[in-house]
Amino acid sequence: MNVSLIHRLRLLPLLALLSLLLSSCDTGLAELVAEMALDWAQSKNLISFDAEGNPSVNMGQIIAYEAVRAGQAAFGSGDYTTGDTALDAALDAGAVVKSVKDADELANRGMAQGDPALLDSAIQARPSDWNYHDQKGAILVANGDAVGAEAAFSESEALVERRIDGGGSCRALMQNMLRGRIDAYHNQLVREPDNEQLMNQLFAAEDELEAVNQRLPGNRCEGRQ
Repeated sequence: MNVSLIHRLRLLPLLALLSLLLSSCDTGLAELVAEMALDWAQSKNLISFDAEGNPSVNMGQIIAYEAVRAGQAAFGSGDYTTGDTALDAALDAGAVVKSVKDADELANRGMAQGDPALLDSAIQARPSDWNYHDQKGAILVANGDAVGAEAAFSESEALVERRIDGGGSCRALMQNMLRGRIDAYHNQLVREPDNEQLMNQLFAAEDELEAVNQRLPGNRCEGRQ
C-alpha cells in the first residue's frame, strides 16, 4: 500500500516514534521506520484507510484499549495496562501529543481573540508550560490589565526558576522564556498596533534577552549557568 510520508508522519506521535524520526536527517530511514510503524498500527487496529488509501486514527479502538487499561487498574492486575508494553507506550504518547495540540489550539484562539479565558483553559491542560502564562500576560497588557499581566508573568518566571533549581541551564531557559514572551508581545501588537504599553513591554523584554545573551552585568542569570 502506497501511503505518503506526510500521512505516516501524522500518525507517528500516536506510535511513540516521533522522537526517532525527528532525530534523523535520513529520509530513507524515516520512510522505513514510518512503514514499520504503519504496519504495526494496522496490526493493532489503531488506524484505518479510506478509499484513497489515506490513514486515519481509529478513536473507537483507542477508547476500547483505554477501557481495557482502566479495567485492569480497577479489577484486574491493578496496573493501568493493556498487557502490551508497546501498545501502552503508543497510547501514552498519543495522549501527550493530543494534550499539547489541544492546548495550543486554545492558546492560538485566545491570542487571536484577545481572550485570556482561553489561555486559562490552555494553562489548565498544561500548567507547566510557561509560554501559555506569557501569552496570557501579553493579552492582559493589551487589554489594560497591568495587575493580571504581572501575575501571569510572575507565574511564568516561577516555573522557569523551578526548572533551573532542578538543574536546568538558567541561560537556555531564560532565553526560551524571553523569546516566547517577545513573540507574544509581537502577536498582540498585530491586534493592537498603537498600544504604547505593549510596545514598552516588548522593548523591555528585548533588552532583558540581550542582557542574558551577552551576559551583561545584572542579567537574570548573572552568577548562574
